[in-house]
Parts: sequence; C-alpha cells; structure tokens
Amino acid sequence: MNILSCIFNVLGVFCYVYAIIILCYAGVGAAQLWFWPCLGCVCLIVSVCRQLAEKNSYVWMRFLVRMFTGGIAVVGILLLIIVGMLLVSSAKEPSLEPDYIIVLGAKVKGTKVSRALRERLDCTIAYATEHPRPLIIVSGGQGDGEDITEARAMYEYLTEAGIDEKRIIQEEQSTNTAENFQYTLELVGNKQKKFLVVSNRFHIYRAVAIGKKMGIQHIEGLAAPTDGVMKVHYYLREAFAVIKYKLAGTI
Repeated sequence: MNILSCIFNVLGVFCYVYAIIILCYAGVGAAQLWFWPCLGCVCLIVSVCRQLAEKNSYVWMRFLVRMFTGGIAVVGILLLIIVGMLLVSSAKEPSLEPDYIIVLGAKVKGTKVSRALRERLDCTIAYATEHPRPLIIVSGGQGDGEDITEARAMYEYLTEAGIDEKRIIQEEQSTNTAENFQYTLELVGNKQKKFLVVSNRFHIYRAVAIGKKMGIQHIEGLAAPTDGVMKVHYYLREAFAVIKYKLAGTI
C-alpha cells in the first residue's frame, strides 16, 4: 500500500468517526450530517481503487484513478484556500460605528435558541452594552421544528439579558441569509445606513459579501465564536456554500 492510499484510508476513517461525534453531540438533526459518511465512503473507495490499479496492468485503469485522485486534490486545495479566506475575514475587528446591528438567525429548538444562535446573541449583548446607540435587528423566520420565529426567540433572549426592548426590531420572514438582508432593508428603508452584521466566525465572510452585493456600502462583521466540536463541519460546509453562492452570483 502506497502513501496516498494510506492517506485516503486515514481520511475515510476520520470522516466516519467525526460523523459519529457530530451525531452524539448535535443529534440527527445536524444539517448536512450525511456529508461525512459519504466523504468517508469516497475516500475508502479511492484507496481500494488505487491498490487495484497498482496490481493491475491496465493502463486505462491507472489513468482514471490518477485523474480522479488529482481531481480530489484540486478540490481539497480549493476548499483549504476558501477556509483560509473565511478565517482571515472573521479575524477583522469592526471599525465603524453602526446605526444598526443585524443578528442573523440560526436554528431554534422549539422555543430555545441553539448553541450557534446563543453565541451570536451573547456576542451581540456584549457589543450592545458597550455601544448603546445602534438599534438591533433580529432576523429570522420560523422553520421546521421551531415553535416560534427565530427573531422572536432572539428578542426574548436579548430582553431577558437586559437589552431594552425599544432597541430591538424583529424581522420574521427570512429563511436564508440573502432574505435576512432583503427584509431587513425593507424595514430600514435606507441602504446608506451603517450596518454591523453578527454571525459565527465561519459565516462572516459570506454574510458581509451578500450585504455588499445587495447594495449596502457601509457594512462590517462582528464574529461570534464557533462551536469547537462542530468547527470542522461548519467551515467545510461554509466553503461549499461560498462556491455555490459565487457561481450563482449572489456574492
């Protein structure tokens, strides 16, 4: 067995182990959980094919395996570059004094905010306490498994933490990041205002890019922490989302 085959074996095993960790930690409802066992299967298949190609004298089989392996390597390098870009983007500290703080919604379990959403809200509370002027827009509609809108859950979390309810505006229609900005701008009615968008670190680049694409000139990100256990999952998922949005012309 050559080095590349060993690497693919290790990657395959890692994917299956990580899928089990996510399942135990976040439950079956974790978004795109299926990705890891599928990727693990691909890695193990590539490893087996490489070993068969080494023992087989068919030139065409070796060529196909090498082409497929090369394709995986190119995709892997592209994803690493995008992840690096996400990390650099989220490391920037906001410099503007915003008129509005936009808190992007995330999963709500019944009426309780998820870990990711709680991290965004705690980050918002810390910033809003030090900067009492900007209004806070909590943005997110109601999805599967949610008894109330994400905006309502965020509103209740913030007011319980001592944020003045008069500072909070609820946007309860959006179902994705693009709609977060679309409906928020309809409420605000002015793209020239200064916006600070709050999301988890992995999501800051795409959120700011979407806002700029929609015509907001003064927008920066405030990065909330990313769950340590889910970090690899979130960043890899986000890298694919960036590619998708780039191809669609959304960012």
